[in-house]
Amino acid sequence: MFRTILAKIKGVLAKMGLIKQINNVSQLAAVQESEAQYSRIEVWKSLYHGYLPFYQEGDVRIPFHDTKWTDAAGNEHKRRRASMKMPKVIAEEMASLVFNEKCVINISSDQEIQELIDDIFKSLCQNKKLPLNEALEN
Repeated sequence: MFRTILAKIKGVLAKMGLIKQINNVSQLAAVQESEAQYSRIEVWKSLYHGYLPFYQEGDVRIPFHDTKWTDAAGNEHKRRRASMKMPKVIAEEMASLVFNEKCVINISSDQEIQELIDDIFKSLCQNKKLPLNEALEN
């Protein structure tokens, strides 16, 4: 509840110009990346969520999930292509391969952070149904 109120207050202050608002990572001076890379990230993010209306190839916009076809009578139809959300499946599979119960993360600079991470992984291993974001909030 407090997070939503704080987010709304920040939004109002940003619209008034009292605080700086960042809409894209490329607005940060510390991040040096091309706009083409950000457009590829947006394409993969759309595919991850299961819907990409079109993708840009040079100057041509090619439809991806919104398809058109003509039937035998010559009528043109539109439909949304079904998606299996394979980028999401691949990301989940890679995450399960990389971060499993045998994963060890060592932080040599701060012992408190190392203990916190160890506690999080212990709780995750004991209760496998607990998502990581809930473990971090507790």
